[in-house]
Amino acid sequence: MQADFRTDKYEVRTDAKLSSGSISGIPIHDARAAASLNGELLTLGELRARVEQGSVTANLSIPFDRGRAFSVRGRCSEVPTGRIFSLFSPSLSLDQAPLAGTFSGEAAIDWLPGVAESVAGTITASFVGGSPGGAAAIPVGGSILVTVTAGQVEFPRFELRTAHSSLQLGGSLAIAGGSKLRVEVESSLATELATIARAIAASAPSDVIQVS
Repeated sequence: MQADFRTDKYEVRTDAKLSSGSISGIPIHDARAAASLNGELLTLGELRARVEQGSVTANLSIPFDRGRAFSVRGRCSEVPTGRIFSLFSPSLSLDQAPLAGTFSGEAAIDWLPGVAESVAGTITASFVGGSPGGAAAIPVGGSILVTVTAGQVEFPRFELRTAHSSLQLGGSLAIAGGSKLRVEVESSLATELATIARAIAASAPSDVIQVS
């Protein structure tokens, strides 16, 4: 640890390590970061951690002044998709996720605590995997570009695709207020869509999703 005290200002710098833990129920391992603290800001730079077989790197800035924005810049590689679904449904296990596979991407987000309209940034991601079902799974890939401006989420690109089908999401989603979303599904093989729907229904708990 290093400390620098000058008149009424100070800065403390240290290396932080965590062998294992969890964030919102997602287990993390071998986490480490360069932490810096002064009277105005807590910074976690070069934050690195393992999530299953994937990895996450990030830089976080947390101001003590409520009038200043929080900031997150990060990227991930080959993180299990099931971990994202578990954020919204903690009862889901990895093998119960609607999509099996991994995703990689980057995010840059800024926001004022407690002010939904202040959220702004971009998220890009790619997905490689398939429908549930192990060896019988249907390969699925996709790419995502999400932009957030003044609390309004836009989907310039949000697509999942198989050899015969595609799903595209468009429109906008307001963090606070009205939303207008558009979902387009195209397929040259209707039985493929039915197979994916049955696989999702079979893998997910009955209290999460029901398909008949």
